[in-house]
Formats: sequence, structure tokens, C-alpha cells
Amino acid sequence: MTVLLAIDTSVACAVGVAQEQQLSCRSSLSARHAAQEVLALVDEALADAELHLSQLEAIAVVTGPGSFTGLRIGIAAAQGLSAALQLPVIPISSLALQAWSASRNHAYEYWLVAQPARDEEVYFAAYQTSDSGYRLLGKEQVGHPSTLERVPLMDSDGNEPIDWAAVGEVWSQPDALLNHLDVEPALVTSSHESSIEDLCRLGTLLRKSGADSTELILPNYVKEQMDYN
Repeated sequence: MTVLLAIDTSVACAVGVAQEQQLSCRSSLSARHAAQEVLALVDEALADAELHLSQLEAIAVVTGPGSFTGLRIGIAAAQGLSAALQLPVIPISSLALQAWSASRNHAYEYWLVAQPARDEEVYFAAYQTSDSGYRLLGKEQVGHPSTLERVPLMDSDGNEPIDWAAVGEVWSQPDALLNHLDVEPALVTSSHESSIEDLCRLGTLLRKSGADSTELILPNYVKEQMDYN
């Protein structure tokens, strides 16, 4: 049994505590006050679960992409608790979380994730999902749709064409991206959002597979140079 704390401040501010099949979650409507609220929400979720900080075994945190300030707050909270309690941290991409979350509701294994960034750019990544987690195919990218690197539309052995599904807000107006990628997904869902419950479940799976780390966790902005004004 793993007792896991999950923290996501990439968009709003949400925390969850997972213990076996039981989940206790708390959230705020905005990431703007995450610095003031995140630890209080942790206390509330633990109280609901009738647990103490000392009973936690691991922490999962969304590392981005997402709100630049929000990401730093969530990661700082996770790192601070990790250092104080000597707990491993499981870093999880918000794009990977969305792919894995969508795969729980739709019977597809391969996912293209596209979310809006700034200056008409998009965050983009491709994943293979499974009951044990996910695998990044290629790399996570940010840029104008016409500049993104294409993902090989083959299975993991490179032998047969595969069916892709697509998830993310960008797919509500997908023409530019689809034309560039030269792919027609078998399923497109633009409105699916991952939840703190999904983060709890995925973090627990990755903990079992040994994906945790004691190293410093950094925000995943995807963009190498932050030149936004």
C-alpha cells in the first residue's frame, strides 16, 4: 500500500491524498493564490483521509507545462515536504497526465496531446499509454504548428501503422496542426481535462514502477528560452 500526496498547481491549485482505493481531494479555483492555499489544502486532504504527514510515502507533482508561477509554487511545496519528510517525488508532465487520463475513458493506446501556449504557439507531445503509466514518443515540444517535429506514425517496433487519438484544447481548431503532422486521428476530444484524482492514480502507478526521484525537480516549461513579454 502506498500513501501518496499529489499536488497540481499548473492551472488551478489542487491536492489529493491516495491510500489504496481511497482518495481525498481538495482544490481552489485559481492558481493565483496557490502560494497561500496549497499547504492548507494538503492539511485538509490529510484530515479528510484521517492521516498525518508522517504517514505519507511519496509525493507526485505536476511539473508543467502550465502557469509559470503556479508550477514553481507546486514544485516548491513538493520539494519542501520531500526534504522535511525524506520522501521521494514523482514528477509528472501535464501533457502526459492528460494523455493517460483520456486513455482511461477511451480505448486508445497512442495519444497526441496539443494545448495552447502563448503567441499562437502550442504545446505538443505524443505518448503511448498503458495500465502501468505512459511512455513519451519523441519529445515534448512548443512552437507554431508548422514548426513542430513530426512523430513517426508507427507502433513501438516501427512495423505497422497505428491508430492515434488526440486530446487537448488545440484540437477544437485542428486544421493547421493536422495538415503539418499529416495524420487523421481516429478520435479527437478537445474538452477532456485531467483531474487531481487522475494525478493520484497515475502517481500511485508510477511509484510502484519505481519512477520516483530524490533529485531536485524543476519546472518543465518545454521552451528552452523564456522570451515571452
